[in-house]
Amino acid sequence: MMALEWILDGLLALLLVGLVARIMFTRNLFEAVVLFIAFGLSLSLAWVRLDAPDVALAEAALGAGVTGALFLNAYHRLARRREEAGMDVPSPTTSQPSPESRGSRQRPHQGDDSAPLLRRIGRVPWVRWGLAVATALLATGLAGLLLGLPDRAPILPALISDHLDETGVSNPITGVLLSFRAYDTLMELGVLVVAMVAVWSLDRGSREFARHGEELRRQPVLDTLAWNVTPMAVVTGIYLVWAGSYTTGGAFQAGALLAGVGVLLAAAGLIRPVTSASPGIRILGILGLALFTAVGLTTMPWTGVFLAYPPGTEYLLILLIEVALTVSIAVILVELFVDVPAIPETDPELEQIHPTGDPLGRGLAPDGALIRKAGEDE
Repeated sequence: MMALEWILDGLLALLLVGLVARIMFTRNLFEAVVLFIAFGLSLSLAWVRLDAPDVALAEAALGAGVTGALFLNAYHRLARRREEAGMDVPSPTTSQPSPESRGSRQRPHQGDDSAPLLRRIGRVPWVRWGLAVATALLATGLAGLLLGLPDRAPILPALISDHLDETGVSNPITGVLLSFRAYDTLMELGVLVVAMVAVWSLDRGSREFARHGEELRRQPVLDTLAWNVTPMAVVTGIYLVWAGSYTTGGAFQAGALLAGVGVLLAAAGLIRPVTSASPGIRILGILGLALFTAVGLTTMPWTGVFLAYPPGTEYLLILLIEVALTVSIAVILVELFVDVPAIPETDPELEQIHPTGDPLGRGLAPDGALIRKAGEDE
């Protein structure tokens, strides 16, 4: 049995390394996105083998699910931009663009001074091999240092076990996230809120959904998948919030799962979620952060410490925070997918810098390749 486990772990490790290598060297953007999703799912299996089901759930929902959907959405938008620019869109099954599209691009040749210096250096074979050897030596050295560290008895697990009853929950992960290191969890949610605000700040008055209205046609396979997966995922998300106090689960896992449902429904065209212009969406987006902060402040007269819970109220307050965090995480992740601002038109105020309206004053080809800098002779 042990031999079979070693074989399974070895094959899983080789699969992860192979996926990473293929992602790094493939020239096909669609293939890279699909391989990234496969890598996230494989990595979740690795976390299961390491007896970390909470991390495995988060990796499957976030690393493979939501992030993969964001990459696919970005690929779709880039392909549409190429179509609008009159350029050929490479097929997902091919790794190289067509000869026509290669001929239409204006790429600097090997000796062209306009080519970036790092790109020209990267074309030198001995530079590539030198970087590869240096990276391998560095990885070997770090591995040797880690293996050579003296054995030391773990201290944190014992401390968590001794003081877990003070948190009001029996799941050590929930106790750590919302009690022992509640400051970190609060800041993690703050990062999500700031990311959402940053996306909203890029909006210039026009908003583009995942697909155009004429593209929201019925797709039997995707529709059937969405209608069958959604009820089970919603029930599972609710269970993960409730079970997080004593077993695997919690707000981040539940929020990521519910966000995956929203992304699936949006991708299938079955719902058209409201955008950031809705006050309700803004309230739900900051609900978790606001409630978490409010609980920490209102309990200070009894505890004297920010984000410490009065005795006897720990479970109720943690459950309340978990529910609010779940809603905010789900809303923010879905909004990051559906509420991406459209590609803006040329800004007239920037035309005085360069006719393209590029804020850096660059001349760009339709595929985004740099042609020349402003002020240079054509």
